[in-house]
Amino acid sequence: MIRLLSILLSLLLLFHPWPAAAAPDQPAFARGRELFLAGDFAAARQHLEQAFRADPANPDINFYLGRTAFELGDYETALMAFPTPSSACS
Repeated sequence: MIRLLSILLSLLLLFHPWPAAAAPDQPAFARGRELFLAGDFAAARQHLEQAFRADPANPDINFYLGRTAFELGDYETALMAFPTPSSACS
């Protein structure tokens, strides 16, 4: 089951549009992204969750929160961060 989730998430990541290079004007997001890029996923998740609470519709925050969950092995949360094929078309 985990292998299937991992494959599905990998496919979603492959076809998911990458976020814009510009970060939202949020210190929590900027710090979370910095920690993510440094590989400190547990600390990044804390900051990204704070940024998500402030702006849940922001695709950049959702992208990094999903990738962080994936790196931490939380595949169910990671899948929820990315649009499904049917929602991406609407």
